[in-house]
Amino acid sequence: MLKLMEKKLKRQLNSTFLIAYIMKHLKIDECAYESHFYQRKPKKISGSSLIASFWKMQQLGKNTLRNWAVHLGVLISETITKQSLNERLNARAVEFVKLVLKKALNSTLNKQWLKAGDAIINSIGGHFNRIMIRDSTTQQLPSQFSEIYPGSHSHGKPTAIVRIQSLFNFTARKWVDFQISPYTDNDQSAASCISPFLEKNDLILQDLGYFALKWIKQVIENQYLITKWKPGVSLYLLDGTQIKLLELLKEKGQIDQMVLVGRTENIRMRLVARKLPRAKAKRIIKEAHEDRHSKTNHSEEYYELLKYEIYLTNVPSDMLSPKEVAQLYGLRWYIEILFKSWKSYDNFKKMFNKERVSLHRVQFTLYAMLIKFVVLFSHVYGQVQRKIQSADPKKQISVLKFMDVANDLLDQILLMKAPCDLNRLIPQFSKHATYLKHSKRNNIIDKYQFINDLHITILQT
Repeated sequence: MLKLMEKKLKRQLNSTFLIAYIMKHLKIDECAYESHFYQRKPKKISGSSLIASFWKMQQLGKNTLRNWAVHLGVLISETITKQSLNERLNARAVEFVKLVLKKALNSTLNKQWLKAGDAIINSIGGHFNRIMIRDSTTQQLPSQFSEIYPGSHSHGKPTAIVRIQSLFNFTARKWVDFQISPYTDNDQSAASCISPFLEKNDLILQDLGYFALKWIKQVIENQYLITKWKPGVSLYLLDGTQIKLLELLKEKGQIDQMVLVGRTENIRMRLVARKLPRAKAKRIIKEAHEDRHSKTNHSEEYYELLKYEIYLTNVPSDMLSPKEVAQLYGLRWYIEILFKSWKSYDNFKKMFNKERVSLHRVQFTLYAMLIKFVVLFSHVYGQVQRKIQSADPKKQISVLKFMDVANDLLDQILLMKAPCDLNRLIPQFSKHATYLKHSKRNNIIDKYQFINDLHITILQT
């Protein structure tokens, strides 16, 4: 009897595409046992088929138990009721997908597909270990979860919003970590959450939301950091004299000098400041005036300082010029593009546009989608990019278009038995996921090229 059950399970798993090359590295069914999602051998619903059928539902932009059960039934060649499916969406199922996400983030598949020395910047002449970009994105959930994931109030009523803290390794094109928290857990409170994932001489790019002097003082002991200066944070000359920043900027126009940061912390950092182009400064000031969420009546000095880009870093001047500091910081927008690719091209929002749903189902949904994003970008995007550029170096792949096309080709991608199976899909990506170079403004690929050029320049000096 046991042998018959094992054969049936094997037949069910073989009927899904999740035994293919990419997904076997995630060890999905091992995670199901480890997380106790399996308390015994599954008779019908396997962990792999549960995730696979969810992805199919997401691909179509639907989010109903009936639709999910239909795709699940097709995968395992059985019929599944939506009630049976709902019963499996419990706390153990959430722990299961959490573990699969962890396996996906730590998967070595990306290393197998990358050629030696194929990292984007190859450490920029040995100065930096990796470029790490951090940011967070939010997503509104059904309002019934406002006590668990409290958000802002809308029309006097509480809302539920989840915040996804994210860390991305720009050097290797790989997601490193995701942490899920309520919206009210702001970025500053999460400033130190990336510490366990950092290595010596990493370069960290982050926005002002993470500006916390205590963490900055800690991180610059072993890592490099480029951050914007936070208005109101005191700056001092090395002799302790307080800097009147606006006066200094008007006097010099450009600043590149060592300063002490913080009234009590006195963190020794490099202050880099340059005047923005007039049109860009005008746009930023206009946006600041129109910010309806602002709770502060800003001074005229505040708006005058918006005419400058002001950075703090511990990267020495003999490693990066002021212009190169600004250009490197511009790479931070790459993670924003990745967030947009989720929300605009992969039915992210549609998966939460539903009331009267269980908490475990919402949590499963969130982690299952993150697993898919990691698989597509960390394990597929780089391979597609390299194949396209090896055939035509002038062609550049768009992250947004890639996610759109990858969603259309999801079944074929997950059917691959070996990396070479991706080759038959390359013409589709080359035709539909690339874009022409902008004539008037730089895109993220131009910024990427700057990194390559910088790497070459440093090697030559």
